[in-house]
Amino acid sequence: MANLQRNQAQPGQSRELRKLTHDFRNALGPIMVSLEVLEGHPEPAAVERLHQIIHRQTLQLEGLVGNLARLRDELEGNRTPAALPPHATGQ
Repeated sequence: MANLQRNQAQPGQSRELRKLTHDFRNALGPIMVSLEVLEGHPEPAAVERLHQIIHRQTLQLEGLVGNLARLRDELEGNRTPAALPPHATGQ
């Protein structure tokens, strides 16, 4: 019975994993570009903007890690959701 439920849930979980993979790549792209620009010693105003980009994308990645932890918990059948850092939950 448990295997049947697990097999029925897999298409949705596979879709969620594909979406998370896509979202991780999208969040990492601006960070990688920002780091490349920083290596070129940009003007101070550009450094501030790059810092903002890296900060925003890092927060996005943190949320994605929380989503991944929740999916892992679902796959493992855990009833207790994964804890998120206070700022990720708006506290």
